[in-house]
Amino acid sequence: MHPRSTIKAFLLGSLVTCLGYPLLAQRSGTLRPTVFAIREARVVRAPGDVLPKANVVIRDGIITAVGPDVTVPADALTIAGAGLTVYPGFIDALSTWGFDPALRRSELGQPVPEDLASEALAATKADHRKGMTPEFVVATALRNEPDLADAWRRVGVTAHVIAPEGGIIVGQSALVSLSGAGARDATLRSPVAMHVSFRLPPGSDYPRSLMGVIAHSRQLLLDAGHYGRLVAAFEKNGGVGRRPPFDPSLAALTAVLAGNLPVVFEADSREGIHRALDFAEEFRLKPVIYGGREAWRVADRLTAAKVPVILRLNFAEPVVERERLLPPRVREDQRRRRQEELRNAAELVRRGVVFAFSGQGLDKPEKFRDHLRRLVAEGLAPDAALRALTV
Repeated sequence: MHPRSTIKAFLLGSLVTCLGYPLLAQRSGTLRPTVFAIREARVVRAPGDVLPKANVVIRDGIITAVGPDVTVPADALTIAGAGLTVYPGFIDALSTWGFDPALRRSELGQPVPEDLASEALAATKADHRKGMTPEFVVATALRNEPDLADAWRRVGVTAHVIAPEGGIIVGQSALVSLSGAGARDATLRSPVAMHVSFRLPPGSDYPRSLMGVIAHSRQLLLDAGHYGRLVAAFEKNGGVGRRPPFDPSLAALTAVLAGNLPVVFEADSREGIHRALDFAEEFRLKPVIYGGREAWRVADRLTAAKVPVILRLNFAEPVVERERLLPPRVREDQRRRRQEELRNAAELVRRGVVFAFSGQGLDKPEKFRDHLRRLVAEGLAPDAALRALTV
């Protein structure tokens, strides 16, 4: 999402939010300090880059100096760092909290009935695009959830990618700081990616099967390609002739088809990941796999195509009472699948697949840290885990 140098600077600069102090000099009529210094802490600047004892100076929410010989300013509130480790701020690479899901679609007027039999190759009109809201931009619907943000800060997460949910081609995500600032100041990048999930929408209308969902998605991208060509031809002709009608959904997808906006496909199984990659290849998209429970089974293809993965950390937890009722073979198969999932990250490192972590689905932020520890216990190198959390 960022060049390596930029994201390192952001991560180091976001450390201040872990301290739990406001970034403003005055809030609710109370003056607060704006200069801090962490003294003589072990500082991890990046994976593999560790200072055994260093000072960190933070002024107005920005880290201005890090190093063993850094002088602590006289006006700084000092925090004793002896025996503590300071890490870069972690990024939750995908979660769906922090926005108003009611603001899902831009309405351009009253629905217009469509005669589907009038043309054999008619484009799907907006009012019949069930589950398709690519024009929805999360950054326009952010809402403050201070208690939840504080809980995630306590486990070291200082920013998260807020992704829309529900539907098929759902909309565009944003990278947002957990600093507690207002939406405009907290938004670090928008959009980050388009989000797609080949799942059945609610209701009994079309599409009612996986085949229908794929066809529905293909048609929308074909329509977007045609729309983009019409707009390009109109502009090339100097704006002479009939102007193509503005369609926010199709306009949002032109950046996707041009390869300027990545597409995050939700897929866990081997078949689902192959399906997403096949779809991306057909339209020459820039795919990212989200979920990735069986990504290790597709690692060769992911490596060859340089497709990154966002791994969910909400591992399936065994229910002992239920497992006792299962036949021994089924019980053993479930245990094997859980073990494979825990070793998934380490195998992706070994096979050269780039990945990040998502806390989506965890009922408690503390599980984010606990599940990371389980991955390390199953063979994931600590530096690899830190790389997936930061750069």
